[in-house]
Amino acid sequence: MKEILVSFKNTFTFLRKDKILLFFSIIPAFIGISLYALVGHWIFNKFLSISRPLIDSHIQNQNLGVLFYYFIVAIFGFILFFIVNWTFFLAVSVISSPFNDLISARVELLSGGNPPEDWEKSWRKLTKRAFKIIFNEGKKVILILILTFMALILNFIPILAPISLVISAALMSVQFLDYNWSRHDMNVRSCLNDFRKNFLPYTVSGLAFSVLMTIPIVNLLFLPLAVIFYTNLWNQKRNQNS
Repeated sequence: MKEILVSFKNTFTFLRKDKILLFFSIIPAFIGISLYALVGHWIFNKFLSISRPLIDSHIQNQNLGVLFYYFIVAIFGFILFFIVNWTFFLAVSVISSPFNDLISARVELLSGGNPPEDWEKSWRKLTKRAFKIIFNEGKKVILILILTFMALILNFIPILAPISLVISAALMSVQFLDYNWSRHDMNVRSCLNDFRKNFLPYTVSGLAFSVLMTIPIVNLLFLPLAVIFYTNLWNQKRNQNS
C-alpha cells in the first residue's frame, strides 16, 4: 500500500511543478462551470417568465398567488439543483476527457523521469485525438451509468451491499486507468489482467476517490488529481512488473 501514498505525494508534486499540467487541469472545470451557469440561468429565467403569468391567471388572490409563486420557485430550484448535481460531474468528465488524456501522457513522462512535451506539441496532440477520446469517454459514461444502477440495486440487499461498494470503487479507478490502457492500445484481456494483479491498490484508492467525488464542487478539483494519481500508480506498477 506504500505505492498509494507515494502516488498521492507525486500527484501534488507534479501539479505544483508543471504549469502546463496545472493549466490543462483547470480548463475543463472552468468550461463546465461556465456552461452550466449559462444554461441554468437561461432555464431558471425561462421558468420564471412562464410560471408567474400562469399563476396570476389562475389565482385571483394576490397574496396567495405570491406565496404559491415563491413555493413553486423554491421547488423548481431544488429540482434544478438536484439535476445539475447529478449530471454536472458526468458532463465535465466528458468535456475534460481530451485534457485528461493529455494530462495522463505528461504524467507518464514525468513519472519515468523524462521531460514532458512542450506546449505546442501537447496542444496539437490534444486537437488531433479530441474526437476519438470524447467518443470513448461517452461509451465509458454509459457503462458507468449501467453499473452504477446495478450497484444501487445491490445496496437494497444488505448482504450484497459490500459487493456494491467494491463495484463502485472499481468503477472509479477503471475510468481513470482507461487513459493509460487506451494510450498503450491494451486489449480487454490485458486490462483485466492489470486490474486483477493490482486489485487491492486500485480498489482501495478507488474507494477513497469515490468518497471525494460525492462532494459537489470539490469533485471537480479531484478529477484531474485522480488522472494524475492513477497514471503515476499505473506507471509504478508497470515498472515493478517489467
